[in-house]
Amino acid sequence: MSAHMQSGKVVNITLLAAVYIIGIIGGVTLFMTRFNTTFFQTGFIDYNKNFLQITVDLFTPAIITLGIIFLLGFGSIFSVFVPLVLLYKGFETGLTLAHIYASFASYEMINMLIIIIPNAVFSTLVLIVGCREAMRMSVSIFKVTVSCGYLPVDYKLYINKFIILTAILLAGAITNAFICGTFIKIFV
Repeated sequence: MSAHMQSGKVVNITLLAAVYIIGIIGGVTLFMTRFNTTFFQTGFIDYNKNFLQITVDLFTPAIITLGIIFLLGFGSIFSVFVPLVLLYKGFETGLTLAHIYASFASYEMINMLIIIIPNAVFSTLVLIVGCREAMRMSVSIFKVTVSCGYLPVDYKLYINKFIILTAILLAGAITNAFICGTFIKIFV
């Protein structure tokens, strides 16, 4: 692989991560300027939930977002919309973090961040990789539609990559559910 291709991959991931961070900043800013703490419910984690319920609660939003990203990859002009999904997820994360900061005492805030941050970071990394793949697929399909010749598009590889990303998300949700269960038992 040439150096140009290597740097192109790094730039894509870096730009997608920057879009996510901009979303976080936007979410925090909106919360601090527009909302008060009574706007949101204060209970993020129900301490009565079992391991399976926590896993489902962690996995469901991530798999829905990954599914949206997956579907956007099949449109020839949808590559411009893929980063908007990351921007929205960043915005959502920023609102959550600002709410935690505004609502909880310092020791409770640390406990909540220990439970929330690992899943947020892990699922974000997986979603960034998914966005990169969806953008590649969308651009490939666009090239096929505007070219006179035949350019191969590997749908099977694309689907397999997203199956692997889904498995990674599930493993992360299971791991984070274990972390949640452990910290809930320690702190409550």
